[in-house]
Amino acid sequence: MSQFKNDLNVERIISLWTEENYFKSELNLYSYKRCESAVEQNKGKDAAIKNNLVFKDDFFHNIDEKAASSYIRTDLTAGNLSTFAFELDCKRHGSPNPKDRVPGWLFGDKYSLTEYYLLSWVWAENNHLSSASQLKKIKCLLVSKKAIQDYVATFGIDKTTFMEEAKKTRNNKQGKIFLSKYDKKTPNLQYSKKLEELPVNIIISEYMLKKLAIDCFEVTQKN
Repeated sequence: MSQFKNDLNVERIISLWTEENYFKSELNLYSYKRCESAVEQNKGKDAAIKNNLVFKDDFFHNIDEKAASSYIRTDLTAGNLSTFAFELDCKRHGSPNPKDRVPGWLFGDKYSLTEYYLLSWVWAENNHLSSASQLKKIKCLLVSKKAIQDYVATFGIDKTTFMEEAKKTRNNKQGKIFLSKYDKKTPNLQYSKKLEELPVNIIISEYMLKKLAIDCFEVTQKN
């Protein structure tokens, strides 16, 4: 199995575990409908959720479930990665040319159904997740896609500039560009050569994501 397909499989395991252990549990305050349409999934919809206290309305909203699956913790006392990566562009799937690029899921027109991201940090028995039984804990933030886009726009990354900024990052010797004059850590742009899809991501701190989030929760596996 390619790393790309393995990552998709890991995200599927995490998604189904979260559904079973949170959205179908007594802890849950959401109405939840998993998306089974491959067409809609490819457009950025993994599920639809409703909660009038969180969304301030009585409608279902589409979520795209994203997990920091490359940074799984195995010690429950260890803190999670303090950032999350949002994809600006990546290599076209199946292309041998790393310069053959397509828009990523933060700004790409293809992902038109996404309204919110459910961001997850994961703890498991090992960091090569192959089964839901290995999961120990998940920490989630629910963040509006528009809120993320508005935030990165303050650093000059928007619908009209993101592909050019991604190209600049790939051409940078360090493969990294810091965007803030005041914070030398985040947000920043990174070219991830170790991943099969060779993405350029914008890295945002958990601190900022918590400020942008409309809900957060943690779920621990019951013994």
